[in-house]
Amino acid sequence: MEQDEYDFLQLSVNQMLESLNASVAAALDDGARDPLPLAHREQPRAGRPRIVIDKTFLSFASRGMTLIDIGKAVGCSARTVRRRLIDYGLAQPAPPVIQNVVRADGTQAKEWHPTGPTLFDLKDDMDRLDLLVGRIIERFPNYSLVSVRGALRSQGFKVQRDLIRESLIRVRGVQLCFVNRPIERRVYSVPEVNSLWHHDGNHSEPAFCRVSPGSR
Repeated sequence: MEQDEYDFLQLSVNQMLESLNASVAAALDDGARDPLPLAHREQPRAGRPRIVIDKTFLSFASRGMTLIDIGKAVGCSARTVRRRLIDYGLAQPAPPVIQNVVRADGTQAKEWHPTGPTLFDLKDDMDRLDLLVGRIIERFPNYSLVSVRGALRSQGFKVQRDLIRESLIRVRGVQLCFVNRPIERRVYSVPEVNSLWHHDGNHSEPAFCRVSPGSR
């Protein structure tokens, strides 16, 4: 190989190495930059700031993420995410709760159409109540009365506390409901009689009150 050819080849290799190093440095600089914000606040002329979420991100995120997860990612509430989906046309608004309807006689009236589950009263159907309570207790054996009532309401059933208590006695039995329940007792150590009062109510008295010396 001639000296001129060798010099040209060496120059070409050096130029390629310089180009590669420059490309690597540019890529590292791009990676070190802050990512584009997914949401930002816009201050209107009056009122609270408006949170604007990137429409492209919201379109893709709404296909596989919940509203709560999207809200955590952009720093807002799930209700704000829901409103932006409706604003961008990515979701349909729910029907109004109160709707104006026209009756058969031609008169207009307002009807209430709840968006959640309709509440059914089971006070006249104890057999069905026992069946529902039995299914809940079978799945969650340690459920209390409040938890059972909440589970019934989530299924669309509105039941009074007394009826649920009686149903639990019929399903579980008196022994499982009351006999084996441990009683929590508080133990105090005080220097003398009446030196410490314990308050466990909803009044405005202080929780602890010391009696003045000599007042027995």
